[in-house]
Amino acid sequence: MQKSILKTSIVRLVSAISNFLLVLIVAKYLGPTAKGEATLLHTTVSFVVFFCSLVGGQSFVYLFHRKNIFSMLYSAYLWAFVVCVVSFLFLSGFHFYSLTDRLFIVLISLLSSLLSVHSAVFLAQNNIRLYNLFQTLPVLMTLASSLVFFFLLDMQSLLQYYYAVLLGVLFTFGLSLYVLFAYESAVINKEERQFDFSLFKIGFGFQLVEFLQLLNLRFYFYLLLFIQNKTDLGYFSVGVSLFEVAWIFARSTQSIFYSSISSKLDVLSNVVLLNSFAKLAALITFLTCMILYFLPDVVYHFLFGSYYVGINKSLKWYIPGVIVYNFYLVFQSYYLGIGQYRKLIMINTVSFAGLVIAAFVWIPTYFFSGAAAAASVSFMISSFLLTFDYLRSTQQSFKILLPKKEDWFFINSILKSIFKRV
Repeated sequence: MQKSILKTSIVRLVSAISNFLLVLIVAKYLGPTAKGEATLLHTTVSFVVFFCSLVGGQSFVYLFHRKNIFSMLYSAYLWAFVVCVVSFLFLSGFHFYSLTDRLFIVLISLLSSLLSVHSAVFLAQNNIRLYNLFQTLPVLMTLASSLVFFFLLDMQSLLQYYYAVLLGVLFTFGLSLYVLFAYESAVINKEERQFDFSLFKIGFGFQLVEFLQLLNLRFYFYLLLFIQNKTDLGYFSVGVSLFEVAWIFARSTQSIFYSSISSKLDVLSNVVLLNSFAKLAALITFLTCMILYFLPDVVYHFLFGSYYVGINKSLKWYIPGVIVYNFYLVFQSYYLGIGQYRKLIMINTVSFAGLVIAAFVWIPTYFFSGAAAAASVSFMISSFLLTFDYLRSTQQSFKILLPKKEDWFFINSILKSIFKRV
């Protein structure tokens, strides 16, 4: 399991670096206003993908061993298409979405949601190699396409960036579709072609958790847009993208443990290992945040331009929440793996309420610092509530979260496995 988590972390690091380069290209060559518009598009895509994934998405990891896979795929494709058509019509009622924006949003959302379904099938089979490939390939292809448009063809505009994103997702979707039916045909029974309405029960619970988590991560973006403007949103989103890199190890741990626990592979032993990975993830995030925060202004000026100097300091109140949120991200895999969504829904609802209250109070007065602090409050509420329930459910003491001698041995074993590969 350690090897799978390390491999996934490395792949996510490559993806994060590619995302960073994309942020750098858009922010530096198109400016903060265009970055704000791109952020708005990506955030809207995330919400559309949520509704597409009410049937499908990562809930397939839990359902894979319990349902007919082809019926699941058929249902997911049909539902995603319906959702995207409705979304296109719904978005036409908002003046800040042009026809071009709506077309890109629904096409990227459709392909992304179906790609997520394919990836979930690979993860459910513990095929981490294919899962990692199709998680990182869209970003790599988007980066490659952006480099071609911006520097080889000298076509530097937001439209070209949208085309790059679409091409990246389209290429990866096509490849994943080929791999799924060419190499995984043994698990697909094509005779059962009907819409499985029972998928809503599990899919809705899982996606409601994802939706509430997405609100906690991105809702304040819309408040910044309406209270301030796209330029300020573009500035702030660059900083958020930088600090969210610190969650790479925690997100990788979550994916692997979710798959393992869903497969019913000795849940109790996973819990013991989960504790060690949670503490290690928090340590890695703390170190990453400190590096980003104390980097000199000249680095940000060189990378992004003069407008973004001081962006790390603007998000100082974001850091405490980012560090603590590791415990939520890691321990969440336990609840997802056993299909216990109700508690996650309740916890995310409470934390979202805290975010809304804090955001409306602080953003109009403190602007960027207010948005960062509001997000941090939401992360802390989620983490403290989930950690408390997790320890109670697994009959553990809070003392297990304190650093112990065994943790240093665990970190040492992780480092040895890394250096062996190097």
